[in-house]
Amino acid sequence: MQQLTSAPTTDWGRRCPPPIVLAVLLAVVLGACSVGIKVTDAKIANDDVTMTFNLASCNADPTFTIEEAPAQVLVQATRKRTFSTSGDACSDSVTVMLLDPLGDRLVLDLTTGAELNVHRSSPDG
Repeated sequence: MQQLTSAPTTDWGRRCPPPIVLAVLLAVVLGACSVGIKVTDAKIANDDVTMTFNLASCNADPTFTIEEAPAQVLVQATRKRTFSTSGDACSDSVTVMLLDPLGDRLVLDLTTGAELNVHRSSPDG
């Protein structure tokens, strides 16, 4: 009579998820994370409400938020975290309309904490 034997079993599979599950979970968590993008340049148009910002990203499809206060305008650009090594050799730009004229308010980049130097358009455009 032949006796059938099976390979030794362990409880590893019952205690830990398979590696593919861990990899997918890690990708989902990291994919949901956003990373700040430096605002490199700001320009205000003659109407004092149209602002254009250049961002240190390269076709990153950034998300841009702006919060206005009486003494300052706070801006922040973010993008989804990626593992690309292409760098930020090119930039994206975003144009927004302020609710109130910029006047003498400061413009601050929340990603770096830096005050932005706002370039004003020449009177002829």
